[in-house]
This record gives sequence, structure tokens and C-alpha cells, in this order.
Amino acid sequence: MTIIFRCNANSNIGFGHLMRCRALAYALNKKGEDCIMVGPEKIFMNDNDQFIFKEWIPVNDWKSSKEDSNFLINVAKKNDQSYLVLDDYRINEEYQLNLINKGLRWLQFDNKENSRPIWADIILNPMPGIHEKNFKDIIKNKNAKLLLGPAYAILRPEFAKIKKKSKAVNNNKILVTFGGGNDYGGIEFVLSSLIPIITKNYKFIVISGSTNPNNKKIKEWIKNNGKKMVDLYINPKDLVSLFLSCDVAVTAGGTTTYELDCCGLPFFIISTSKNQIEQSNAWDKFGKGLYLGQIGKVSKKTLTNSFKSFLDNKIFLDKNVNLNSYDGLYKVADNIINQKAKLLNE
Repeated sequence: MTIIFRCNANSNIGFGHLMRCRALAYALNKKGEDCIMVGPEKIFMNDNDQFIFKEWIPVNDWKSSKEDSNFLINVAKKNDQSYLVLDDYRINEEYQLNLINKGLRWLQFDNKENSRPIWADIILNPMPGIHEKNFKDIIKNKNAKLLLGPAYAILRPEFAKIKKKSKAVNNNKILVTFGGGNDYGGIEFVLSSLIPIITKNYKFIVISGSTNPNNKKIKEWIKNNGKKMVDLYINPKDLVSLFLSCDVAVTAGGTTTYELDCCGLPFFIISTSKNQIEQSNAWDKFGKGLYLGQIGKVSKKTLTNSFKSFLDNKIFLDKNVNLNSYDGLYKVADNIINQKAKLLNE
């Protein structure tokens, strides 16, 4: 059986969807499954994708749910006994019903910003505090299996291997990252807010993706205003080591929050899209991160006051209680394979 991923990713949306699909495909591939990627442009392929995916099919434009679902159905027809993984918030009920009418089965990533209801066979939502009761009026497939909470968060394999720091380090390093795509001015906002209030014995570790349209501006700002306190990394190969070297992070509200928790880092969140708000609030509720608000709406005063309080230990962010073992990619892969086996026996 071939596992076909339908994913949406670009510099504006970000690359969290692609990252977790890639990680899940890696786990499935390790377990002997063939995988196909449908959606992202080929320029977003990395060196390992040629080994993980037997085919990569870009889709340049989304014209309608009917047209896109028909395209995916045709890909499935060419690959006998296919199973789908849907990680695209544009997928609505019309899209899903078209898949059902053609006898297809799938896992679907869920978010409050999804077009609901959901007809999937497996529904995945890794948000902290998510509960079955949240899906009472959403699920249309009475036999759907729910994979809920951080235990099912899908991170890159290198994060699944590491051991979370059991105690705080004191390297005087502050991580600033807003994911792999457009940071929407977040990096410059954070640096311009915090550098004036942080002593010079601190270092800012800034990580940006190569597709961030603001990289040139960020480099220029650091050159003119960084005061030799900023190290900039664009698409670094060893994210884990950089994360583990830091004491605290300022980040967006996407997949990076799980990676930071995996590394034992407390973090401040400034969301960069609507679909990050619910998750950001959840991290705040569980004491793992402090949600400051949406990009463009958070004031420098809010950020600096919160950061000062953290440094003075007036804000306590839980660095020791780990919500997750972060081997979710293998757990989810096993669930897909188990369902595949049941389908083959039907």
C-alpha cells in the first residue's frame, strides 16, 4: 500500500505541515511503506526526500475542492490500495465526501481553523489539553480513531532521539526563531525590543529559514544594531544542538513549540497566524510557555516586561515537567500501518 500525503507549504504559510509530513513519511518508510508527496513545490525538497518519497508531485494552484480532490483521487488510482494523509486546512467537507465516494481512507491533521466536520478514519491533533469531548459535534465517521495530545506530536527524527534537559542551563543564550518561512517581522521586533534591556554577557541565537523574505533585512539590522550580541543561522543542519545550548526562546506558535518543549526550553510565544492561537493558549495554560499575543499586536513593552519578569524569576515557566516522550512520529506510523492491515483484510 502506498501512503499519499496531501500537504500545503510555502514561505507565507510556513513549513510546519511539510516538516511533520516528511517526518511521518520517514517513519513509515523505515517500516517498509512507500510514500508520495502531493502539493509543495519541488524547490522545498531536501536532500533526504528523494529517498523517503518515491514520487513528489507539486500542485501549483488550488482552484477548488472538487478539482483538487479529483486530482488526488487520480494519483491514488495510479497507486493501488492507497492510504491518504491530509495536512491542508483548505480541505472541506465537499473534498472529503468526494474521497469517500471513491472508497478512499485517510488520516487528517486537525486544527480549529480546519474546515469542519471531519470524515477521516484517523484524526490527529497534538495540542496540549485537547480532549475527545472537543470532537463530539465534529466527527462524522463513528469509527474514527482519535490521536490526541502531545504524545502524538510529529517532530523531526533527530528530536525524537534526544533526552530532554532535566535542569536549566546557564549559557546566557536566548533563542529567537519564527519557523522556516516568513517571520512577518518577528525576529527584528524581538531583537529591537530585548537587546536594549539585556546585558552584554547574553547572546541571541537567531534561526531563520532560507525562504524567509525578510532575511536580507534581518542581516542588515543585525549588522547595524546587533552590538555583537547576535549570531544568525539560516537553515542550520544541527537544530538540536543550537536549541539545547539556549536557556529560553521567543518563537511563533507552530511546530517549533513542541521541539522546544522536547529540548526542555521555556518559551515566549508570539503567534504569526490564526491557526496558532488556540495552541499558543494551550501551552500558556499548561505553564510550558507564555503566550504574549499575535504578531503586530504585541507591544515592545509587553515583551520587555514579560522577559524582565522571567529573568527576575517573577514568571515561572515549567522547565521540568515534560508533556511528551516525543516519539509520536513512530506511534502515528504504527496506527496507519495497523489500519492498513485491517483494510486489506476487509
